[in-house]
Amino acid sequence: MGFERMSDANRKAEGIATRRDAAVEALELRNQEVVRAERDLKRALGATALAASGVEDPAAEAAARAEAAAARAAVVEAERAKELAEVALNKVASEAAQLGQSLRDYLAQNSPALAQMQGLSARKYGAAAVAAASQLSSNRQSATSALNTLGMSPPSSTGGASGGVVVGGGAPSGSGMGLKPTGNEPGTYTVDGMPDGFVMFPVSAIEDPDTIDPNNFSVKGYTPADLAWGLERVGTEVLPQVARGRTLDDLRADDRAAGRSGSQSYGETYVGFFVKDPIRLDGRTPDGRFVINRGHHRVWVAKRLGVTHIPIQLR
Repeated sequence: MGFERMSDANRKAEGIATRRDAAVEALELRNQEVVRAERDLKRALGATALAASGVEDPAAEAAARAEAAAARAAVVEAERAKELAEVALNKVASEAAQLGQSLRDYLAQNSPALAQMQGLSARKYGAAAVAAASQLSSNRQSATSALNTLGMSPPSSTGGASGGVVVGGGAPSGSGMGLKPTGNEPGTYTVDGMPDGFVMFPVSAIEDPDTIDPNNFSVKGYTPADLAWGLERVGTEVLPQVARGRTLDDLRADDRAAGRSGSQSYGETYVGFFVKDPIRLDGRTPDGRFVINRGHHRVWVAKRLGVTHIPIQLR
């Protein structure tokens, strides 16, 4: 989502809603000022016409014309203020629309993930899977609450995403991440600061490692919840910081300050994807999808989370 915590989305939604309400009120006031200014101008023009048609009185006519000129200037000023109020309202409305679409996409894309994690929790993984399902459920509730604050409705449970911010993989255009299409596989892109030889790759173009048994999920001591944590944050938290010039040491310092450690930390997520154990692909399946050489479990989790892009190392 691009938020340190989903509660940040709630705070942002509240701030946008407050500014939007203020902008609506300001525009209404500017509209009233335009109406008053136009009324004053009409009255001043009538007085000018009356002064010009009556007994010749140069001073009264000059005063009437001056009043009319001032009224015209007041109308121009009021209309300009109204235009600025409309610009301000459009700007905050655009922010609301972008955040709302991000939240709707988040809900639409990870709806299957919640069911998957809840299914895992009933099998083998005990507290770890229960915690992951609970966290995802809590995040979804927060996202729905933020949408309500914006006056928007969440997507239907079966609805698909329509673009914008995506879970774990993408970033919206204009996000400041320096996204660049690679010219390789359609849908791939790089991010400023990403190590050489890596691209963000569309998960849909990769084979589904369906031989993985969720009841026997063995991957170097990591749980599905650990992999889900990293997959959701590598594209939405880690890479945006890297694009701003932050280093691995910076990420680790942030982890220490926030109390993050181990596999569920920004530093180790970066190391896992870009240093120690990068995902690699090798060849294609008969239907044209890419074959996984390394990273089967992460791809398996990514597909079930609804993640759209993951970092892979080109060879």
